[in-house]
Amino acid sequence: MEQALVQVTLTTITRLELHGFADASEKSYGTVVYFRLTHSDGRVETRLVAAKSRVKISKGLITKSVRSLILVEPAESP
Repeated sequence: MEQALVQVTLTTITRLELHGFADASEKSYGTVVYFRLTHSDGRVETRLVAAKSRVKISKGLITKSVRSLILVEPAESP
């Protein structure tokens, strides 16, 4: 099954732009891709295509108590 990213009548679109932006540091990154549509009546709209971000957790930020909470598995009920 095909899925459209932007469902519009192309005859009403006078300009279609695909924008992408990304930024990163040593600890994180983020990126986004979106459409900018200009209609014949002057309306402008944007549609998100994709976005992603990540934050790197350094080893020094996780304390022993937090690490133990992460590693605890849920107990089975009797």
